Amino acid sequence: MFWSVTSLLKDKVDLNLNAKVEKLQKKLEGLQKTIKVVERKPFFRN
Repeated sequence: MFWSVTSLLKDKVDLNLNAKVEKLQKKLEGLQKTIKVVERKPFFRN
């Protein structure tokens, strides 16, 4: 029984970590798109 509970908890942790990784990947993709847009704009210095 202990091993079953441990296995279930490990699976739950793995699912949570995977969900967090996916969320971070989406944020990273958004930031990369924003950086590309900003890099295309001319930068003027005084």
